[in-house]
Amino acid sequence: MEYQNRATLSQLFFKEGVTRIGSYAAGVPASNEAPNGSVSAVWLPSTLTGIGEYAFSNQSKLRSVHLPSGATDLGKHIFAGSGLTMITDLDVENALALPAGMAVIPEGFACQCAALYKVSLPGSIREIGPSVFAYCVGLGELAFAGSAPTIAVNAFTYDRLTASYYSALPGWDTAIRNQYGARSITWLPLESITLTLPAWQYAVAHGLKTEPLP
Repeated sequence: MEYQNRATLSQLFFKEGVTRIGSYAAGVPASNEAPNGSVSAVWLPSTLTGIGEYAFSNQSKLRSVHLPSGATDLGKHIFAGSGLTMITDLDVENALALPAGMAVIPEGFACQCAALYKVSLPGSIREIGPSVFAYCVGLGELAFAGSAPTIAVNAFTYDRLTASYYSALPGWDTAIRNQYGARSITWLPLESITLTLPAWQYAVAHGLKTEPLP
């Protein structure tokens, strides 16, 4: 795919049957005459299995993306420098929706996203790579729904945020806080709850509900 008319194209639709989006497909190089891009929404097919590096980088207006569950072969810096404001494990308007089965967030996945302020990760996440959320200066809330993943030491460089996690799940009291430290992250343990309803997990993690499950 060759991305043309960067200054005017606002939405990208990829048809069912497409299995891979190439590197730099809709990424905007810093030297481009329209370096901030114009794409605000991307629709990805359920058949997608891979996305190349920098595929949607520097699209400063990009808010809405639904990442299909089959897209497991992900390159570096796919959404780096984009306009994402929220990353979640739910299908929410104007957000990047991560699939429930996603296990690895690759290097630089959403680094330098200045407008990003809230991230909620599915319980399937087992690894957060280098610079994944580095230089996301507006990021204030990070919620984990699962056990402690492996986090690269520079995953949150220059971020200051509060990370909430379920203290009853494995790894949180030792692996993560000892590995990464608390120089820029305030760790907020949540009370043990029954992890059966994704919507409930999201609500609790974001302070919307605190009462126990009925």
